[in-house]
Amino acid sequence: MVFISPYHLSRIFKGMLGIPIQEYIRRRRLSEAGKLLISSEIRILEIALSFGFESQESFSRSFQQYFSCNPSRFRKEKPKIWFYEKVEINMANIILKNTKGGVSMAYKIVERNEIKLIGMKERIIMPNNIIPKMWLDFFDREKEIKNRVNSVCYGLATNMSAENYEFDEIVGVEVSDFSDIPEGMISTKIAPQRYLVFTHKGILFDEKGESKLHKTYDYIYGQLIPNLEYEVDNGFNIEVYDERFIPNNENSEMDIYIPIK
Repeated sequence: MVFISPYHLSRIFKGMLGIPIQEYIRRRRLSEAGKLLISSEIRILEIALSFGFESQESFSRSFQQYFSCNPSRFRKEKPKIWFYEKVEINMANIILKNTKGGVSMAYKIVERNEIKLIGMKERIIMPNNIIPKMWLDFFDREKEIKNRVNSVCYGLATNMSAENYEFDEIVGVEVSDFSDIPEGMISTKIAPQRYLVFTHKGILFDEKGESKLHKTYDYIYGQLIPNLEYEVDNGFNIEVYDERFIPNNENSEMDIYIPIK
């Protein structure tokens, strides 16, 4: 209905509201269910099913996790509690933050021809982020790739799940052809595409292990893209690591390619 992929929709949503779509939906469903428990005599099972839960048991587990109270006790005690209400997105506030907040990020438009890649592929299920381990595993084996054309490394994200914050991650290098693919690796082609290109500067993770790169993504999707006159396309989201990238160095740079129509 919004004509963009689940991956990019999830990125934009999280960048603007600070939480993934599925977490927003969970909070809203449980909050509205909590209101019904207090204000009506509708059976708990009926409330559970009406808000998309498969059973009263699964509803009760989620309700307990969120409110630290089971539905029956919640109905009986009618606690005064803060519900998660519908979020109204005010684009004027976003524009104001973008122009006044002192944080800016330049971008450029790039046209790329077809790219052939060989690398490794894994299904990423957040918040269990195994991408750093993927890169370490790949670096141990990258010399096995014989047809490499340059020193640039690529990270690709695609096939974002519409139901959960899951996607396929590919890490690899550009090759001239697919005639010699090492065992356990895959090949993929990136079709010719037009991109918005942003540059992340500095380290990828801070001393606490928190991702600085994710904050850059949140800023791009939550602050910049909604205010730019470009429509996000459904191609690969690409991270490009060239000679400017220096691990754990504040002067490091890497590029983020976001496909546009």
